[in-house]
Amino acid sequence: MNTCQLDYQRFTSRAWRHWVIACVAILFSANPVQAEFGQQGEPTTQPVLTSQAKLEPSAARQRVESQITAIRESKPPSLSVGTLRSGQLAHPAELPKPEGIGYVISHPDRDTNFGADRMVFGLMRLGVTMHEHLGDESIHRMLVNEISDPDGGKQKRHINHQMGLDVDICFYASDLDGKPLRARWLSFDEKGLSPAKKLRFDTTRNWLLLESILSSDTFGDIRAVLVSEPLKKRLLNHAMSLEEKATGVEAERLREHIRRAMALCRQPKSSPHDNHFHLSLEN
Repeated sequence: MNTCQLDYQRFTSRAWRHWVIACVAILFSANPVQAEFGQQGEPTTQPVLTSQAKLEPSAARQRVESQITAIRESKPPSLSVGTLRSGQLAHPAELPKPEGIGYVISHPDRDTNFGADRMVFGLMRLGVTMHEHLGDESIHRMLVNEISDPDGGKQKRHINHQMGLDVDICFYASDLDGKPLRARWLSFDEKGLSPAKKLRFDTTRNWLLLESILSSDTFGDIRAVLVSEPLKKRLLNHAMSLEEKATGVEAERLREHIRRAMALCRQPKSSPHDNHFHLSLEN
């Protein structure tokens, strides 16, 4: 039995236990308080992020919605045709460059910021979500690498990315004391450390990013989120720690996101994906 199966069994049995506890708490009018936690081997100095908070529409979100409306009205709906390794893209949406609210494009000069409508609009809304949760500092911006060329088709640096339905998003990093740093194209090992052992995989922000992707209504059906197995395990262990502290609706929300992450996150045979998330949408 592999590690993911063991983790899932542990998660599902614990989920049942917490459901019973939550029912008892309701009967006795308990008022649970969510506590801060720390994953084993990681600093606990990072702030607890309230990814479950219900946010009022911000000025930033209103601005992005206006941008999306303008893009929609400027062209016909996008069309993705073909397969992962032999595809084309017509009437694409262009992700505003070199940056937008909550994100920056790593290579704006390459003109690979074109995608299907739901990919581009999803990324724009995802940027706002991260902006609302983490703030306006540049260190919290998503680093978006490449989507597709304006008309899709084969790229020099990718096997897929041909229909505007694939995007690479770099991981967030922190220093060894847990201080958040900007996202970057950098590999992390099974301990969450960079090759030089000077930077750490920022599990807290990377889980928030993954959770925000999984909860997006704009992306539609997700084919996969490619990520290395050791980093997937770190993310799931972090999420399970959150779920252990949560109750009620929040606990159920986390359990659903954990189930989706277990199902959708995987390491491909072609590349370990230990330096970025590869989000791939169904056609």
